[in-house]
Amino acid sequence: MLYGLRRSELLALKWDDFDDEAGTLRIDESLVAVRFGASWSNAKNERSRRTIPLDDETLRVLTRRRAEQAAERLAAGSEWEDNDLIIATRQGGLVLPRSYDRALERFVQRAELPRLTSHGLRHTAATHMVQQSKDLGELRAIADILGHSPEMLMNTYAHALPNSQLAVVERIGRRG
Repeated sequence: MLYGLRRSELLALKWDDFDDEAGTLRIDESLVAVRFGASWSNAKNERSRRTIPLDDETLRVLTRRRAEQAAERLAAGSEWEDNDLIIATRQGGLVLPRSYDRALERFVQRAELPRLTSHGLRHTAATHMVQQSKDLGELRAIADILGHSPEMLMNTYAHALPNSQLAVVERIGRRG
């Protein structure tokens, strides 16, 4: 996902977390892998509990997903498990973290991409956001979207700003 959600956050998203009118998504739970399946948990920490604004394309995708899931619910009939999950099996059940990872691995292999994990997706999304940031305010917003502190964001993703010194030097040169 382009917003860099943790796998556990993504799999725990429920339709009542999605506010299509406000254009936001609330992240406040997680679905974590345990020895024999998955377990519900509160979000990782206080920063992890957040509401993020969504772009128009993501709103359209979620609206389409809701319609697709309504068709799946009808097809499943009495077999449907009403968990209110955005990402669910065709019968409305939990998508287990290991199943998600296996599906991602198959998708990456079919697309002939280099190996990529769910955490790698988060890291890639965060790196792209940081690379495209224009100022400290945007970096703060990125930290909020990711559920990080600004300090953790900088410690983890400072490598994504390799041209920062050059950009500063160029701006200094233009002032003269």
